[in-house]
Amino acid sequence: MVLMGEIDEEKEANSKLKEVSVPEILEAQREEQVAKEEEEKVKTKARMKRGLPLNASDTYLNSDDMFG
Repeated sequence: MVLMGEIDEEKEANSKLKEVSVPEILEAQREEQVAKEEEEKVKTKARMKRGLPLNASDTYLNSDDMFG
């Protein structure tokens, strides 16, 4: 992606943004994915414990042919 335009040096100096490497970005993304997977495991376990459907697609409310 290319960003074109003028950079305000004063705003740039006050920016809280930090330049990071590609490996750092990939590691952060991997950590987020692992956290999401763990959260989903907890939710799935809770649904199973309560006898609820594991996915919304398992319910009749989400059926595409419900009115067909």
